[in-house]
Amino acid sequence: MSSEQSALDVPLASDKGHALVSESLPSSADRRLQSLKSELTLQLYLKDGAFWDAINALRERWKIQPEVRVPSPGDRRLPSIYDRVDLDALKEPEHLVATGPWYLDLAKLHDAVVPPDLQVRASRRVSRASWSAFLAACALFDPPKTELLEFAAVGHLPSVRFGNVPPANVNFETWTVDSEPDTPAMFNPPVVDHPDPEVALRHEKWLWREVIAELGRRYLAPQGIDVDAAVKAILHERGLLEEYLVRGAAIPLQRLIAVEPFTTEADVRRAFQVIAATQPERNKGGRPPIDPLVAVQCALLKRQGWNDRAIAERFDWSLRPDSYDQRRRSNQVVDHVKRGREILAGRKNPAE
Repeated sequence: MSSEQSALDVPLASDKGHALVSESLPSSADRRLQSLKSELTLQLYLKDGAFWDAINALRERWKIQPEVRVPSPGDRRLPSIYDRVDLDALKEPEHLVATGPWYLDLAKLHDAVVPPDLQVRASRRVSRASWSAFLAACALFDPPKTELLEFAAVGHLPSVRFGNVPPANVNFETWTVDSEPDTPAMFNPPVVDHPDPEVALRHEKWLWREVIAELGRRYLAPQGIDVDAAVKAILHERGLLEEYLVRGAAIPLQRLIAVEPFTTEADVRRAFQVIAATQPERNKGGRPPIDPLVAVQCALLKRQGWNDRAIAERFDWSLRPDSYDQRRRSNQVVDHVKRGREILAGRKNPAE
């Protein structure tokens, strides 16, 4: 196994279940995650885009002939080239060596297509293993035209109960995480563990004071040189203190909300409003845009002969009365079908 594969050390990922936690809280990361998986699935179906190019190259390299279906949790996520190897007879080290090149390719794909905010924050290794089920499905299967959303739902990313959980605490077979049992779970909660800045600064100063002092004792004092005076002379003659202040003022500020034992929920909400007011690029809300994957799915179902009522019921959309006072019409269906037809008309590689 190469050094790169050893550093990767990706265990076999599976779809055997969600994280087993006491409570799971929704987050904006969940919506962004689904949006990304929808976009990647759409590129896969349309055979167009940077992700499709990467998948196509992966398929050519591994001689993959994709099946058109939604993979089940029990499907093996390895290319057929491994059919000639009895992986079950191999011990774990040999198994990792044999499958390492495949998971290394999936890891590179992960790093290329998954933005940092949607990687599992616990660690890069955890994120690669978590995403491998979906990415492998994209390489080995093509989404059926009537099950695009089901395909996009393949693969579960683990939620964690709080903060950055060490990779050793993740059980990939059940997607459970060892942490405080009574705390709720979130996928990539907006919680960042920062050390107290004053304590961190004192810690850094201690290290360099000790290094400089030891340099003085070993090499300068025997020559009669006062190390403190030498340091002061360097700082003055080079103007390093002034440059230090200028560089420090240019460090970007990350505004965080510190939740102390006495901090109330109202305090947090008001602090959020204060921080949000300084971010002009923040999304102002309003009606969410049409999901392109849902739009294409609606257009394909319409092409298959589905009426508005059937499509609306599939997506749990409201219906409005038509001219015969029957609840059979849906503006959402009309808008999605129109957008879906536009997307299908503009694809470069027609699937049909």
